[in-house]
Amino acid sequence: MTHWLTLTEYARLMGVNRRTAQAWAREGRIGARRTRGGHWRVNAAYLEPREMTVTEVATALEMSPRTVRGWCEAGTLRARRRGAAGQWLVKQSEIVRFEAVRNEGGRRA
Repeated sequence: MTHWLTLTEYARLMGVNRRTAQAWAREGRIGARRTRGGHWRVNAAYLEPREMTVTEVATALEMSPRTVRGWCEAGTLRARRRGAAGQWLVKQSEIVRFEAVRNEGGRRA
């Protein structure tokens, strides 16, 4: 199943301005399409495959780092630990999955 992101969601996850993402969509640099209402949707497959820190995820989801860390520890948000300090790292594709589950009312994907 293909996950589609709003332009704002895509821009937040990529760490770019919404207008930059919109320009990329218009230029065909990312897999985007327009809805009947004229809004852009971006295929989640066009996210760069990278891992984000708890702080980056918290910013993208507009949540506190403590909440995100708790989700990682509980396994609600799939993440891995890196280094001696045990820093949590989350793949961008996991954030898309997590958001889809949250938007469906908590059902597991």
